[in-house]
Formats: sequence, C-alpha cells, structure tokens
Amino acid sequence: MEAPQAPADAAKSPAELSRGGWLTSWLVLIIVANLIAEFYYLTRPDFFLERYPRLSPGGLGFLRAASLANIAFLVAIWNWRRAGVWAFVALALLLFAVSLYIGVSLLHSVLSLVGPGILVALLWPKWKTFK
Repeated sequence: MEAPQAPADAAKSPAELSRGGWLTSWLVLIIVANLIAEFYYLTRPDFFLERYPRLSPGGLGFLRAASLANIAFLVAIWNWRRAGVWAFVALALLLFAVSLYIGVSLLHSVLSLVGPGILVALLWPKWKTFK
C-alpha cells in the first residue's frame, strides 16, 4: 500500500509555483483598483463626504486604511499566504457592512463582494499550496 501523494505544487517553493494567467491578472487588477481608490480618497475626499452624508472624515480615513490593507493582503496572497486570503475576505465582509451603513445601495454593496468571490474561486484549486 502506497502513502498518499501530496499535490505536485505542494513540494515547490513559492518562487516555483505557477499562478496562471487568470489569477495573476485578477490579483494585478485588484491591486490597481485599490491604488486608484486610494488616489481618489486622497484627492477627492469632498466627493465622498458629500455623496454619503453618513460618512465622516474618520470613516473616510478608515476606507483609506482599508484600501492600503487590501494591497498588503493581496501581496500576501501573491506570496502564497493563507492569512492574506482570510484577511482579504474578512475585510471585504466588513466593508460590505460599512457600505450599507454609509448609504451605498444594496445592489452596489452586494456587487462589492463579487471581486473577492472571483478571487476565492481562482485560488480554490491551489489552496493546498498556500502556507
């Protein structure tokens, strides 16, 4: 009787693992989207504060911190860290609640969960290779 074999990717170092085109593209796209959000939070705070009256300047600071945290979590995912995945998903759920609180429509709030859902779907086949 043979011992069960680990997936071929499990023995490889992170540098040797293959992300594939879809996962690589999606990670880059989400990182760029968070950089753009950060740019707009910095350069156009009045737009957000006027559009969403329940959003305070402190709340806007939280959104800025969240976009920077998302970038850090995505870098962790890029480096095959499970903690990055869990943190990214947890922050997405928290931001969903914050969006509803500040007055973003239910549709747009739900749509904000599509990106993390796609990311998890792309990561799922490689989950055992994450540390």
